[in-house]
Amino acid sequence: MKNKNLRKVILSLFSLIIFQINIQAQCEASTAEADIEGDNVIAKLQVGGDLWWDGSEGQYLFPKPPEGIPELGVSPIKVGGIWFGGYGPDGELKVAAQTDGRQDGLTDYWPGDSDEQDVCSDYDRFWTMTANAISVHLADYNDNGVIDGPVLESILAWPAQGNPYSLETNGFEIPFDFTNRHAPFVDMNGDNIYDPMDGDHPDINCATDAVWWKFNDFAGTHTQSGGGATGVQMEVLAYTYQSLNIAIENTTFYEVHIKKLEGEPLDSVYMGLWLDFDLGCPFDDMIGCDTSRNMAYVYNQDNVDGLSSC
Repeated sequence: MKNKNLRKVILSLFSLIIFQINIQAQCEASTAEADIEGDNVIAKLQVGGDLWWDGSEGQYLFPKPPEGIPELGVSPIKVGGIWFGGYGPDGELKVAAQTDGRQDGLTDYWPGDSDEQDVCSDYDRFWTMTANAISVHLADYNDNGVIDGPVLESILAWPAQGNPYSLETNGFEIPFDFTNRHAPFVDMNGDNIYDPMDGDHPDINCATDAVWWKFNDFAGTHTQSGGGATGVQMEVLAYTYQSLNIAIENTTFYEVHIKKLEGEPLDSVYMGLWLDFDLGCPFDDMIGCDTSRNMAYVYNQDNVDGLSSC
């Protein structure tokens, strides 16, 4: 009897140690947010795989409200999220599927590209860039092939591969790594290292304004979906254009690079964009799609928005 009780105590202590290790390895959920702004739209971004809300209310404001009066903005979308999944070699479903559960502390994604809390904290932020900042930087370089004047901090801080100014501007170093190139940049001398003094500059697809961030699904337990980790990191460049084309001015663009960094290979992989529309009153919204144009849309079921419950 004594040996049996002793084994129970040892097993309990072992379980407690394992539980503590798992808790320590869990990164904290992201808190950072930023806005991507075009001429006629402003959209709030989150680091943790969800988009276009502030954690409770929709913040994809279209048309853009007057400056200084955000309360006049209307958001036809409450929240969106990136879903990604596939099957492991053993047939187990691996999935990250963020919804509006993050308002209750549920998450499937964490900042950065590691399960180390220091790295997660470093990347719980956004990097913003403008076409004007790049133009000023290139004008300085192109006049004589040398950077003579002061460099904008947004250029110095761009989290691209091997950036020697990252520690000074971001508070952490960015290593040289061929498998993980970090933020996109134009490499003027082809050395694969981002150095603004060589004329290197962010690559934002000729956009007017851009925001970059990255996150992963393996730095903790998937409390949102309950699925196993897929082991991917996602790098996102969101951007807008100034254009004479009204459709372009009304649009925000998102370029997502997906990298498999952890775990076993995946089979039958799918990626999708989950959306919760709130077109005014959310209880009379209808949704549809046009497959010939890869387009989804939302509309009210009749000419009057809202039901008595709204």
